[in-house]
Amino acid sequence: NTQVKGVDEGDTVKTDGEYIYKIGGENNHSPTRVQIIKAYPADALSMTAEFSYTDINPIELYLKDNYLVVVGRKNLKAIDSSTSRTGDSLASRQYWGGSTAVLVYDLKSKTNPSLVREFYVDGTFYRGRMTDGILYIISNKYIPKETLSGSGKELLPGYVDSLKDKKYSEISYENISYCPGVVEPNYIMISSMNLNNLKEDVSVTTCLGSTQNIFCSQENLYIA
Repeated sequence: NTQVKGVDEGDTVKTDGEYIYKIGGENNHSPTRVQIIKAYPADALSMTAEFSYTDINPIELYLKDNYLVVVGRKNLKAIDSSTSRTGDSLASRQYWGGSTAVLVYDLKSKTNPSLVREFYVDGTFYRGRMTDGILYIISNKYIPKETLSGSGKELLPGYVDSLKDKKYSEISYENISYCPGVVEPNYIMISSMNLNNLKEDVSVTTCLGSTQNIFCSQENLYIA
């Protein structure tokens, strides 16, 4: 899915010419599976692998060399507000919410792909783009009214990366930017993952505001 030269957009179906990679499930509105299907030659048509998820709804797929990237919505349940937020997940919440999941699979084996990187960032997934092997994920993170009024526990946005032992990394106010005049109770979360080097840290940029439109060229990402 390429509408701008050199910029790839996510799809529910991808192909490398020999295999088809598709998102599916019993309910198309809440898909729960990703399937790998051998499509060429035609007489060898068969499903070679399937991933099933219980708390992630896949939304988009990306292919980069020998990697398949699954981007989706990770659903989280509210738990007691006294629970510490640090740990191995984004599950500590005072409210119902969710995060964006990015799962990277190594496709060396089409029958048994291995999960080599997991990344979860606060906020609902909005759009993704990939250029020159850099995957950009844009999410909108709502700020709960309890935090705005000061009546609840302060919840700064953050992320979890398997490269960092799945420990929650909180983004401090000093690292959150804003545009003058923006009054929306929301954070824009922009995450960039280098698929050319999976040992490189994910860069997360946070800005006060929300996004409804994006445009990506090979040189710049525009958000409005």
